[in-house]
Amino acid sequence: AVSCRVLRNPRRKSHQGKSLRRKNFPRRNIRESSFPNTSKTPDYTYIHYGEEGNGVYVLAKYNGTDEYIRIPSEYKGEPVTFIGDSPSGDLPFGDNIKGVIIPASCKGTMWGAFSACTSLESAVCAGDDPIEFGLFCFAGCNALKRLVLPKNQEYLPRSFLPGPGTQLKTLRLPDGLKSDPNITLYEAGKAGTVFIVRRGSVAEKTLADYNAGDWGTTPIKYTVTD
Repeated sequence: AVSCRVLRNPRRKSHQGKSLRRKNFPRRNIRESSFPNTSKTPDYTYIHYGEEGNGVYVLAKYNGTDEYIRIPSEYKGEPVTFIGDSPSGDLPFGDNIKGVIIPASCKGTMWGAFSACTSLESAVCAGDDPIEFGLFCFAGCNALKRLVLPKNQEYLPRSFLPGPGTQLKTLRLPDGLKSDPNITLYEAGKAGTVFIVRRGSVAEKTLADYNAGDWGTTPIKYTVTD
């Protein structure tokens, strides 16, 4: 097993400028008295944080060769709450992945978690609760054709989506989405992605307000459904 230092009681600034406590995420302030364990299975490398039997696991690396995967929601009876952040700094997935289902247990991802997945065509978030995605999460995933976001997602990070060359023709936005479109959606929209929003939703107002502004940029294309 490989040891790395446990991380405690973090605060960090999100892309929206909010201070967030990552209670279920790998923690980044070093406490030298405690060391989490790294466990390796044939398909996944995990890092454990917290007390045995009452902690959480981070999925640090996918080691398998399957093209379509469902990320485990738990390991050894404890939840898998975060994707990425291996001690080596390696990205968790490579370019062999074509489809991935992200479990409802996932609360966050590292920066660029899927950015090396140049063959990724489908990514589905199985849960409704928000995920704190890292910046550039799907940047570079130009083969992506289907992306399903959590129903209750309100914020997305900067450069979250693939840009020029993207095959993501449409993306349904969660009703409550409040992210600044200029930093989260504009590049994908400019590259051809059309966003779908529900009539009367916060997401519709977010895009309408952006397009009504004098930004000197091309309006973001979106369609409204009932």
